[in-house]
Amino acid sequence: MTQPVSANFVNAALNSGTMIPIVQASIVLADNVTSGEFGTTATSTQDATIFPAAKAANGILTPIHKWAAADPFAEGSGKQTYLADGTFYPIDAGIEGGWWSSALSTTGGTMTTPQVLQVNYHGIINNQVTINFDPYLAYGVDFTIDMAYNLTSTVYNVNVVTVTGNTLRTYTIALPLPTNSSLLWLKLTITKISGEQQTAKVIEFGATLTADITKRIKSFRILRERQSDTATFEIGNSSAGELTMEIDNTDQLFSPYNTFFNAIYSGLLRANRPITIQAGYQYSDGTTELIPLGTFYTMEWDASGPSATTTIKAQDRMKRLRELTYISAPMSVNKSVDTLIASALVGAGYTPADYVLSTSLYNVPYAWADPNKTFYDYITTLAGAAGGAVYVDEMNRFRFVGQPQLGFSGSPPLAVSLTDLNAIISIKDKWSEGDLRNKFIVKSNAMNVAASAVVWSLQETLSVPASSSLSITVYFQNPCVNVTGGTLTAGAGVSISGLTSYAQSAVIVFGNSSGSAQNISGYTILGQALTNNGQVTAIAEDTALELQEGIRATSINNLYIQNYATALQLAVELLAYHKNSLPRIHVDSIGLPHLQLGDFINVVSTAAAINNTYILYRHEFTYDGGYHSAFDLISYLAT
Repeated sequence: MTQPVSANFVNAALNSGTMIPIVQASIVLADNVTSGEFGTTATSTQDATIFPAAKAANGILTPIHKWAAADPFAEGSGKQTYLADGTFYPIDAGIEGGWWSSALSTTGGTMTTPQVLQVNYHGIINNQVTINFDPYLAYGVDFTIDMAYNLTSTVYNVNVVTVTGNTLRTYTIALPLPTNSSLLWLKLTITKISGEQQTAKVIEFGATLTADITKRIKSFRILRERQSDTATFEIGNSSAGELTMEIDNTDQLFSPYNTFFNAIYSGLLRANRPITIQAGYQYSDGTTELIPLGTFYTMEWDASGPSATTTIKAQDRMKRLRELTYISAPMSVNKSVDTLIASALVGAGYTPADYVLSTSLYNVPYAWADPNKTFYDYITTLAGAAGGAVYVDEMNRFRFVGQPQLGFSGSPPLAVSLTDLNAIISIKDKWSEGDLRNKFIVKSNAMNVAASAVVWSLQETLSVPASSSLSITVYFQNPCVNVTGGTLTAGAGVSISGLTSYAQSAVIVFGNSSGSAQNISGYTILGQALTNNGQVTAIAEDTALELQEGIRATSINNLYIQNYATALQLAVELLAYHKNSLPRIHVDSIGLPHLQLGDFINVVSTAAAINNTYILYRHEFTYDGGYHSAFDLISYLAT
C-alpha cells in the first residue's frame, strides 16, 4: 500500500539529515468563479432553477430567482453577496442548482437550440477551465468552449476547444491565456447531450485562480487515522484527515478580511479552498523526488492581529462528503458493500480513479440513502455493515477496508523496517482495557416489501407552457422499489417526457406538444414501499474470557444488516479479531512521508521487547524545516 518511491527516497527517509527535505503546496482560491468571485456576471439562453429540499411543498419546487452559482458548498465571505448586475443570485450552502435549457434534446441527444452559458470576468485568472455536469442527469457530449481576453488594450476572441464524443461529467482543460492578459469571458455552447428528451445541467463552469504558497510554508502538521480519536476499534469508523499549516503573511495577502492593503485575494479566503501538498527530497546530484501528501479543504484562516503569519486549518475529502446530501440515491437490491460505496462515490461526482475499495463478501438486500442524510452518513453506515472503515489516503483516494483487511491474516506485504538504529526515536507500549471485547451483539433489520400502491400523487394544478416542458422533483414517505408512473390527468398534448426514480424521490418531466399552455390536474406514482419488519439478534461471545475479564460487549444496530446469517457472520468475525487484545504501540520516528495507513511495519528495538510486525492505523506527520512522524500501530492477527 505504501506509495511507489525510488530506493533513493527510502534511503533518504531512513537516514535523516543526509538529503534535503523539500515541500510544495498550492491553494485553488477560486474553483467556481460563477459564485460571484472576481465580480463575475453570467448570461445565458435560459434561466436556472434550484432544488432546495426544505422549500418543497407537495413535492413541487418553483424557481424563485435566476441563480449565478451552483456550488452546494459555497459560503458567504462577508464581502459580496450578489452579482454586480443585480439579476443573478448566489446559491447558499446546502442547495443544488445549475443552468439548463428549458428545451429538451431531440433524437440522439441533439439540442436543436444549443444550450449556451457565458460567464464574464474582470479579474486575472489562471490557466484552467472546468465544467461539471450534474451527476444524475444527462451530460454534454458535443460542446465548444470559447473565450475573450484583453492584451495590451486589444481584445481577442479565441476558440479554446471543440469537443465531440465526451463521456466525462467533469471536463478540465488548460486555458491558453497569454502572459499579462486578462480574461474577459468564457462561453460554453452545448449542441448534443447524452440522452433524448432531456437537458444537461451545468453545476460549475469557470476558470481558476491558484496561489503557489511553497515559499511561504513555515510548518505544517497532517494527521491521518482509520478511526476517530474517540473510537476504540474500526467498525464503520471514519475520520477526516486534518491539516494545520502556518504560512508567512508579512505582506498581509492571506489575511481573510484584508480589503485595503495589497488585497488581491480579498473575499477569496473562504471555506473549501483545496490545498495540495507534496513532500520529498533533493538528492546530492540536484535532482528532486516528490510524492503527494493529499488535498485538504480549508475550514479556518487565522491571521489574528497584525500578524506576520497565517494559520490555515483544513480537512480532506471526507469533509466534502459531510456537506452534500444524497438526494438522488437509487434503490439498490442485493449489492455488495463495496459496489454500493462505489456507486455512492460516483453519485458524489468522483470517478474510479478517486477510490480504492476492498472487495466485500457482505451483500445488502436493500440499500438506499435517506434524502436528508449526507453521502458521508450513507457510506460510513455501509462500511459498518461489513465491519469495515472508510478514510482518505495520502494520494487523495477514498479507501474502504472490510473486517478481513482490518484484521489482516496471512503473510503481510512489508512496507518498511524501523529500528532504533536508523529511525526510531522512542516507543511507548500501550494497553487499555477499553480495547477488550469478548462479546458482540449484532442486530439484523429485515425489510418488508409492500404490495404496489400509490406512493405519491399531485395535490395541486400545474401549468406547462406551450411547446415546452416542466420538470419537478417529488419525494416519497418511504423508500420504494419497482417505481412506475401511474395515471395522468392533463390537457391535450401533455405527456410524461421522463420519469427518473430514486429510492425516495423521483424527477418527473411533463412535455407539452400543443401550441398553448396546458394544465395538469392529476398524476400518481406507484411503487412498493419498504418498512422495517422487526429485528433478530445474533450473538458471538467467549464465555471463558467473560469470566476472566468481565463482560466487554459491543452492540451493533445497522440498517443495512438485514438478515440473521449476515449478522452472525459479522459477530463471529469481530469476536475472533477483537477478543485477542492485540498489542498496540506508539512510535516516534524520523519523518517517513511515503507511508500510508494500513501499511505493515516491522519494528525492531534493542531497548524494548516488542519486536513484531504491526499495522499502521494512525500517522501524524509534521514539517518545520525537517520531517517527523508519530505512528500508532497495532499487531496484526496471524493465522
